[in-house]
Amino acid sequence: MLSDGVAAASGGWIPLHVLLIVGYGVLVRILWTPTTATRAFLGVFAASNTAFLGVDGLAVGLLSQMDPRAADALWYSPPVGALANLTGAAWAAALLAAAVELYPSRERRAVVVECTLTWAAFVASSFLPFASAISRVLAVATGAMAVQATGRASVPFALLVFAAVLRQHVGSEAALGMLCVAIALALRERSGPAAGSPP
Repeated sequence: MLSDGVAAASGGWIPLHVLLIVGYGVLVRILWTPTTATRAFLGVFAASNTAFLGVDGLAVGLLSQMDPRAADALWYSPPVGALANLTGAAWAAALLAAAVELYPSRERRAVVVECTLTWAAFVASSFLPFASAISRVLAVATGAMAVQATGRASVPFALLVFAAVLRQHVGSEAALGMLCVAIALALRERSGPAAGSPP
């Protein structure tokens, strides 16, 4: 029996994944900042996400039309799983690094530690199911503490931290994550540079 994913790899599957490659490319450009860490994480994400969507979307879509069993084998292969995990980890790291840039205070050491712990718990969720809940609790707590400490100026930070622990590829979680990113970016544009940003 073939997986649901391979069975679904028909019709608009390939055009959808082409649009996803282009859309994430645009999003990386929008999130691009002068900070080296954010750029590095975005670069890793852009490369791994493009490769993942190329395999998971384009290659599986084409194979499913010629040899559904080969497409299914590719879909579940360990290298594709590892690429998916790398992509998710890089996306989370990029959003967290961008969030730290938006934090409206020069006192960022504790925030960096909290974001690092949040990222570690999110990455661990690929192997430990309960770690996903821990990463979300850490993300909400980090965002809430920031908003309590610095007020509404920290809302974009909090939204990006929460978006970082949501799965970004498909489904309602991805939609919620993109909504959080969009609102954070819109609020950033309205308020201008973060208060703690260097001139």
